[in-house]
Amino acid sequence: MVKASPWSRLGAGVRSLLNPGRVELVLSGLTIVFILTIIGPKESPLGAALDILAYSFAALAARWPKTGATLLGLYLAVRGFLPREMGSLSEYSALYVLLGVGMRGDFVMRRVLTVIYYPLLIWVTRVFTPDAKAFGQSFLIWILLIGLVWLIGSASHGYTTALRRAHAAEAQLQRQVLARELHDTVARSFSKVAMVSERARLRGGATADDLDVISETAAQGVDELRLVMSLLRDPAASVEALSSGTSLAEALAEAQKSLRADGFNTAVSVEGDLNALDETASATLAAVTSEAAANILRHGDASQPAGIIVHIDDARADVTFLNTPVSDDTHGSAEPLGLRGLRERVEGAGGTVSYGVEDQLWVVRVGLPVAEKAA
Repeated sequence: MVKASPWSRLGAGVRSLLNPGRVELVLSGLTIVFILTIIGPKESPLGAALDILAYSFAALAARWPKTGATLLGLYLAVRGFLPREMGSLSEYSALYVLLGVGMRGDFVMRRVLTVIYYPLLIWVTRVFTPDAKAFGQSFLIWILLIGLVWLIGSASHGYTTALRRAHAAEAQLQRQVLARELHDTVARSFSKVAMVSERARLRGGATADDLDVISETAAQGVDELRLVMSLLRDPAASVEALSSGTSLAEALAEAQKSLRADGFNTAVSVEGDLNALDETASATLAAVTSEAAANILRHGDASQPAGIIVHIDDARADVTFLNTPVSDDTHGSAEPLGLRGLRERVEGAGGTVSYGVEDQLWVVRVGLPVAEKAA
């Protein structure tokens, strides 16, 4: 696993400090440090203490928004009765609280606080700014500052919400892919073991070939399960590795061999050049072929012919699977897991899938656009 550089970790730490729920604490803390550095002739210790008290209330709002915001509002209500030189930076603490509630997405509370804070800020400004022109400028400045804080808070909340939704969608996609790959590997292997075992039971005994298939398939299933466990332990790994590496040509040969071994008279027809497919398209159609062949084994009538028809041209690859379902096999209204995974795989690659009964045959049609193969 690749370790993040010290600068990357530092950047991530700084960003985390400005997350919703922390921004008031961080900004208030920095302002308090600034206040402590300017105590002198222009800022008395008592005035600095009042400023620090105001920003402490703003910092408190990071953990307890209503309590901190209320205490700050009460402070601003009495600010106008204090001497001008005492707590001269206190008013700006209200902006931190408005920014924090906006970043958290508490827009109702932001509106309420704005209705409370803005008149208090205007009153305090009017008390300490007797000049009408200067007061008019301050009136507009407070509008601009509060508007800017609203804009930053809303933008931050929108970004974090979009990021959270993207992470949730990515996690959901990973679960879908993992479920599909588990079905197409581990579940399919053990389903084959179960089918061969049941067939042997109905015959009254297992043949040497049956035992070979059971042994080989069970071992394959165990290997696939181990691979799944190793992939789950490595966050950087892709579960797509479970089914990678097989071409369409190999999958067609394996499907025909497997179906014929189970008694299906299976014909495979290929029109076009299989080598014209790029690696991604070939792997996708290979996985589709393996799933469709497994479905034929589970649901098809071995006494009737089955077929796989492949057509490839410069723009598109089409694969059609045909078989006669057993008389007592019915497909319910719910989409089976195998067909659902097949559809997700193909549609994720920009292709199309259709299936259903046509002239007493179960037909699955898959179409995939063909990208120009790299030289």
